Amino acid sequence: MRLALVLVLIGCSKADQPPKGTQTEARGALEHQRAKTPPTTKPSPDIPDWVPLDHLDGAPTKPTAWKADGRPTLVVFSASWCPGCTASALADRALVRAHGKDLQIGIALQESDEEFVASPYARALSGVPVWSEASTAKLTKACDAVAIPSACLFVRGKPVWTGEVSEASAVVEANRAGKLAEWHASADAANEAAQQKTDEALRDPNKIPELLAIMHGHADWENSVAWRLVDRDNPSRNAVALAVALSRDAVVSDGGIDFAHLDTYALALAQAGRAADAAYVGARVIAVCSAVNGKCPEEKRRALEFIESARTQ
Repeated sequence: MRLALVLVLIGCSKADQPPKGTQTEARGALEHQRAKTPPTTKPSPDIPDWVPLDHLDGAPTKPTAWKADGRPTLVVFSASWCPGCTASALADRALVRAHGKDLQIGIALQESDEEFVASPYARALSGVPVWSEASTAKLTKACDAVAIPSACLFVRGKPVWTGEVSEASAVVEANRAGKLAEWHASADAANEAAQQKTDEALRDPNKIPELLAIMHGHADWENSVAWRLVDRDNPSRNAVALAVALSRDAVVSDGGIDFAHLDTYALALAQAGRAADAAYVGARVIAVCSAVNGKCPEEKRRALEFIESARTQ
């Protein structure tokens, strides 16, 4: 899908690891200790329900060499230094649970085994197949994985799809049903309609449901557009309304287990003046960050600000 290939470039460049703010994890933990108990009851009924969080109490995963076994192979290109990869660690675990019996599926490292094993990310992926960078070099080259996270499906030794990790389940199901060509056609149609429908929704919020109908299931796309709409001072009312809708749909798609998606949703709710809802989602941001031992100081800082803001109103 062309859209996915473009949007994955907003992730972590393999050649240039971007900084993620200046707050330290220690300071974030101290602020969290000082904060009062965050909200645990949904303030508004339109806030989605969360799926239960995994208890990551297993041993850190150790990379192994990938070897083709005749089945289709789904690879997720990832690395411990990539914040977006850590954010979606629980989603990767869910992907393996859903499809691990039917095809080879695992994490293709874009770093050395030593770097990965020494990181908290190795524990977040406990029980998930992780393949060494050297053993998957051919797959990485074939998929042109220039940025991460991204995913690629190989069938009979050839890549048949590359794109957003959030699309992977739908792609696997389409391939299993022999309808991958139809999926590609639908994705291309969504790609062509996305910008026009986004512009229409920005002019007229009544058009938002049409955009959601087209882009549902493309959670990474929805999240990136929503973030750009609200990560600024004084966004327009229509921009905020669209960001709330898109980021909510992204969270619905993954069940609230990607802290980057949740962070965008919380910010959009805050920009919409929904302080209690932003605090509730912010509490989930902190919970998911903690579950994956993520280095997410900026996300936690915003979440704590949302919680404190709701408490003082």
